[in-house]
Formats: sequence, C-alpha cells, structure tokens
Amino acid sequence: MGIDGGQKLQIRGPKAILDEIQECGAAIDGNDEVKLIAHHFFGKNVSVEYRTDKYIVFNYHFRNEPIHQYFEALLRAYPMCWIKNEHSTDCGYCGMWIGRFRGDKPEIQEFFWEELCDDEEYHCEDFSKI
Repeated sequence: MGIDGGQKLQIRGPKAILDEIQECGAAIDGNDEVKLIAHHFFGKNVSVEYRTDKYIVFNYHFRNEPIHQYFEALLRAYPMCWIKNEHSTDCGYCGMWIGRFRGDKPEIQEFFWEELCDDEEYHCEDFSKI
C-alpha cells in the first residue's frame, strides 16, 4: 500500500522543443532511476491538459514520493525550458518543484506544505478538531 497522488507538469520553452517533449510524453533517458521513473510515469502514462506554441501542461499520477530527481534530469535534457511540477496526495501532502537554467547553472526551488487529506476534505465539518 502506498500514498497516491496527482501531479501537474508545466513546461515553457521553444515550440520545437515542446513538440519533442510532447511526442515522447516527457520521457527521457538517463541512469537506471531516471529510466524507471520514465517507464512508470511518463510516455503513454501522461496526458496533455493544455498546449500552446510556448507552453505545455501534462497531468499524471504518482505513488509514494515526489520525483524531483527526474525533473532535474528533464531540465538538463532541455536547458532552454522553464519547468514547474506541482504534486498533491490523498494524505494532503503537497509540493512544488521549479527549475530553470540561469546561464550554465541550474536554479531550482522546492516547496512543501500540507493541506486537507481526502477524509478531512469530504467528511470534516469542524476543522478546529483536526
């Protein structure tokens, strides 16, 4: 049993690069861990929620932990892009990863917070007793 969640991956960049990312479903090659993540969560496992010439948004599910190491590999594969990933779980754990290159150095931000879990969201009326 694990923690289930959803993620939203947003990428901004040149149209040709976004076309390539969309074609492969944001799946990239890399070390064994990156390959495993790409196999389980990307490729055919993502859906495009929104797309313009300079912006694409994917939705996909994940299990247990955020996959920030994958986003850093994705950023290194596409250094001209700005990448933002938001995640939330059925337990209320949420987070965000934002990355871009400034010159030749990656600039990465990570945020974590807790919101209502599914049970609290659907059944709780008195939030002072949580």
